[in-house]
Amino acid sequence: MFAHLNIHTMKNQHNLISTSNCMILLILVLALYSPSKAERIDPTDRKTIELLVNDKVLNTEANSLEITAKGILRLTGLGANSQQHETIKFRIQIRHASLVGVGQLLFPWVEDYKSGQEFMTIPVDEILQKVKPGDQLIIIPVSTGTRYENSGRQFQIRVISDRC
Repeated sequence: MFAHLNIHTMKNQHNLISTSNCMILLILVLALYSPSKAERIDPTDRKTIELLVNDKVLNTEANSLEITAKGILRLTGLGANSQQHETIKFRIQIRHASLVGVGQLLFPWVEDYKSGQEFMTIPVDEILQKVKPGDQLIIIPVSTGTRYENSGRQFQIRVISDRC
């Protein structure tokens, strides 16, 4: 009876040692693979890319550009806790809309503006010379990596007539 109790106690000790070893191993793995403080992103300092025309944010969800618009277009990156803007390179595509009849879209096609050249800033009226109302400008950030929350986003701007 005592031998049976002794074996049972040794099995429990073995399980306890095994569990302890697993916990120590888990703690070591987490410590080694967690990002260092320098690599951690401060959630209060999320950087985003904004589309600006004449240094005013253009909300591409709600706003559009009139065909006669003037000003300077640029992309800028800004962190929530930072007052320093970073100008971001971009490319421009034009999505031409071929309208047939009243509002029927037929065969839209995309054109790289100036053969895909990269810009830091560009006068809006220079681009708008190549479009007509109903077309879209697609602004594509270039090589931003993952520094910005919305770095993969393309900004789409509808071009409208100056007569409402």
